[in-house]
Amino acid sequence: MIILGVHYSHDAGAAIIKDGKIIAAVNEERYVREKLYSGFPYNSLREIFNLAGITPNDVDYVAFANKTPGSGPQKSFDKPSLRKYIMDNLANATPWLVGSNVFAKQYRVFYSFFRKGRSVLNYLRELGVDAPVYYVDHHMCHAASAYYTSGFPRDSLVVTTDGSGDGLCSTVSVVDDNYGLKTVAITPFFHSPASIYAYVTHNLGFVPNRHEGKITGLAAYGNPNETYDIFRNIMQVKGLQYKTKLIGCGRPASRKLHLIMQNKKREDIAAGVQKRFEEVCCELISNALKKYQASNIALAGGGFANVKANQRIAELEGVKKVFIHPNMGDGGLGVGAALFLWAKLMLDKGSEPKPIVIDNVYYGPEYSNEFIEEKLTKHNLSFKYFDDIENEVAHLINDGKIIGRFNGKMEYGPRALGNRSILASPKDKTINDWLNKRLRRSEFMPFAPSALFEYSNEIYKNFDSGSLAAQFMTITFDVHKKWADLGPAVVHIDNTARPQTVTKQQNKSYYLTLKAYNDLSGIPFFVNTSFNMHEEPIVCSPEDAIKAFKEGSVDFLAIGNYLCQFPKSKKLNVLTN
Repeated sequence: MIILGVHYSHDAGAAIIKDGKIIAAVNEERYVREKLYSGFPYNSLREIFNLAGITPNDVDYVAFANKTPGSGPQKSFDKPSLRKYIMDNLANATPWLVGSNVFAKQYRVFYSFFRKGRSVLNYLRELGVDAPVYYVDHHMCHAASAYYTSGFPRDSLVVTTDGSGDGLCSTVSVVDDNYGLKTVAITPFFHSPASIYAYVTHNLGFVPNRHEGKITGLAAYGNPNETYDIFRNIMQVKGLQYKTKLIGCGRPASRKLHLIMQNKKREDIAAGVQKRFEEVCCELISNALKKYQASNIALAGGGFANVKANQRIAELEGVKKVFIHPNMGDGGLGVGAALFLWAKLMLDKGSEPKPIVIDNVYYGPEYSNEFIEEKLTKHNLSFKYFDDIENEVAHLINDGKIIGRFNGKMEYGPRALGNRSILASPKDKTINDWLNKRLRRSEFMPFAPSALFEYSNEIYKNFDSGSLAAQFMTITFDVHKKWADLGPAVVHIDNTARPQTVTKQQNKSYYLTLKAYNDLSGIPFFVNTSFNMHEEPIVCSPEDAIKAFKEGSVDFLAIGNYLCQFPKSKKLNVLTN
């Protein structure tokens, strides 16, 4: 059974699922070079069939994410659509109505009539896709993406949390005897704790629904007690629902919160909202654990991009394993829509849609050495071929060089996990200042480490419950002192790190690079940050990587089996050796 999943709003993308397993998945931002692109994923759809090795005629079903039309999240703050304008002011005037379950359900029914169905279907038909089409609820897409890629048994809870989708901000689901998902609680979008977090992001001068990670990093520098009472009063939990006391939503609510926070330090504001966000997420999940006797937690939705909150959830009493879908935000909706439809169709015919664990996220395009050499020649770059490129890269990292690594299939999701990454030594604690300046980034979170999996329990405390999530940089752990001292570049001021653990089975070439570096340095991890320039998506093609390289983002470009040296890079002129 082959299902095409499509999401055509915020962070648009497409995916191919075959018999419950992801075959290919990409997001439109990588092709149009606009981060979190909102619109129809034309390029993704053209690419996805090549990646999956199928034709449009092979598609059995199409699953569209969302039952109501989406809108770009920035419109909530900058140039609101008429729909957003009406909703914000309605919420401001009648919070008792907008915050009710009844309103959320009616919202979904009413706005379902405004889907861009005809134009979307016409484009699919032009591509040659003539399969039956289904529309899947936003939060059920998130839930399906989390559970059906977790590999978890039936004693699992599935929780979604985001700003808004199809009238909701959260769902709690349990797994029935046949591996189907049953929603047992919903929270209307009006009560979203993730929206409160976005308002703080906006009020502190960052871009909401994009820069929340900066707030998470900034929080470690502040005193939460200075603002905690404010957020405790605003963000609450009742049973299996989030509740908010901040009247309104969107721009009116953001302005109200700004007034409340007058004369507070930004670090303290970040610390207060982070602490309370962690608490409400944990309280809701704890309540669900007590009620449904589950021990495994599967999470998705933009709220669970918060790696510190995910750590707190993993540490909850009674939690055996926690898993966060690697593309937890709206970028994962295409995958989720297809997986939900697959599960439904399996259940309809009496079969069990057992979850298939996602063991890697390398679902994007890859390029041959021949193609890469052609592009390097076109750009008049000096380059050298190495059979053992992994060993060369490890030596350069050990010598303090910054490497742009472009190798194999592109990652699905927001994290660069070795194939479209910038690599560096973890020894220099000042690297977060000078490398971010070089990349024109403003970050408060330290760089993340890629680490050899077999060292995980030695490096990170309480690793087992979060071990699945650690494969994809979706959770933090406290770091043992020995390794924090050896690799200060990847440890935050609060002594946590956000690792990507790597096995030989997942990514052989990247694993061998890590192993070679460990043999040289005695440190089984190094810095891994996304290979992109400021506010650009992660590089996708050799052309993208070469462009970033020529702008001076790295000292060396390791692309396929080729190594290029930036002209201004001193020492180690390996290309003439």
